Amino acid sequence: MKTQPEKPSADVPALQSAISTGQASALQGQVVKLQEAIEKRILLLSREWLSPSQRGTLEGARGFLQQSQKALHESDLQRAYNLAHKADLLVSSLEQSQ
Repeated sequence: MKTQPEKPSADVPALQSAISTGQASALQGQVVKLQEAIEKRILLLSREWLSPSQRGTLEGARGFLQQSQKALHESDLQRAYNLAHKADLLVSSLEQSQ
């Protein structure tokens, strides 16, 4: 006899934000600063001679930055920070290879 999996109760409380309003505001400021710095560094790198592989890495960083900006616009601060951090790591690796 097949048993049906239990359905979640309809009265399960919604998840609440794990950070306070002040922390959210600070994180948002941190993300914006990081995004702006990455954007400037990408602009500088795009003017340099880069190998095809390095260009691909730069495009990857741009992609993460754009996703981070979209997440910030959607108020998903943690995701925005994580994506900006990934872009930062890619840009740093390119800067070190120059």
